[in-house]
Amino acid sequence: MALIDRLKYEFSPNELVYKWPAEGLTTGTQLIVSEGQQALLLKGGQALDLFEPGTHTLSSANLPLLQKLINLPFGGKTPFSAEVYFINKTVAFSQDWGTTTPILLPDPRYKVAIPLRGYGQYAIRIQNAREFLTHVVGSSSQAFSRHSASTILASPILTCVQQSLGDYLMQKRITALELPAHVLMLCKHVIELLRTEYRSFGIELLNFTIESINFDTADESVGRLRAMIDEAARLDLIGDAFRRNQDFYRTERQFDVLQSGADGEGGADGLIGAALGISLGLGVAKPAAEIARQAMAPVHTTELSCAKCNAIYKPGAKFCNECGGSLGAALKICRECFAENVSTAKFCVTCGFSFALVKCKSCSASLGHNARFCNECGDRV
Repeated sequence: MALIDRLKYEFSPNELVYKWPAEGLTTGTQLIVSEGQQALLLKGGQALDLFEPGTHTLSSANLPLLQKLINLPFGGKTPFSAEVYFINKTVAFSQDWGTTTPILLPDPRYKVAIPLRGYGQYAIRIQNAREFLTHVVGSSSQAFSRHSASTILASPILTCVQQSLGDYLMQKRITALELPAHVLMLCKHVIELLRTEYRSFGIELLNFTIESINFDTADESVGRLRAMIDEAARLDLIGDAFRRNQDFYRTERQFDVLQSGADGEGGADGLIGAALGISLGLGVAKPAAEIARQAMAPVHTTELSCAKCNAIYKPGAKFCNECGGSLGAALKICRECFAENVSTAKFCVTCGFSFALVKCKSCSASLGHNARFCNECGDRV
């Protein structure tokens, strides 16, 4: 076989790997590796000695791995056979990827699987020549192009894209139809998975972009999912309107019940019963009896007498119509039924409440007859 004295190769822009067509070498052969390249010798399918950029004269000294296989003698020119691969270490930009068939992706909210398509670009660089030749190139006897690499690497890309889309949907709890608005975040998820996958092939992933994620609007499953989303949005609007009006309705209903209790048969008992119904059914914080008393207070008709001349006057009068004395200071307002009483009254003329000095149940502090809270400890009386 013809022996090779000099090996050198310049890559075209589309090439990643080139295998020298002949295998007949000799010690003393010059191997010239340009910048941005590596050269790797293989024997029997086993990746052996690797050469960085520079001019190398092959000898037993710089072929330690090959030396172990074939026991090259020292000195002179000894022929031997080996495969020589030139590897392009520059960055392969603008590698295209795309889904040849749609990816079926289940929607996490509505459990409908819809077909999605996507495409974009990525950039790679051969990081480990031995791993790359072993797992990607194999025993190819021709120049290995970027297109060939894209074809082989398409399967890991589609697998990682599908896994990332599913994981992202579950994390964000969004519908599949919202994915096109999240392409930037999806790229980060895909890159994390794809870098680990490519590293096992001896490839460094430098960049990955998703330019578009789309779906077939005419597909039946897409139509069903859209109908479900529209119906959910309609129900959300109804629910929001109900919640906004719930408090108003409750207040309105309380007044209706109180009014019907006051107007119906039974008088105060009916009103107390109505207030009790509101308290139990609608969760009103105040006791039912207090609600009823507050509703009844403005309509009591108890007559009072002037403290000076004992003339009778109606509740609400400020001066006695007999002696002209001021009546404001002569009033006691009952804390239980809010009826007006003379200042000397010991018991309420309406409900019988005692006006004796009240003491706090918690701290025994003296309180006014109309006190609602203790001014010492703050407890409710």
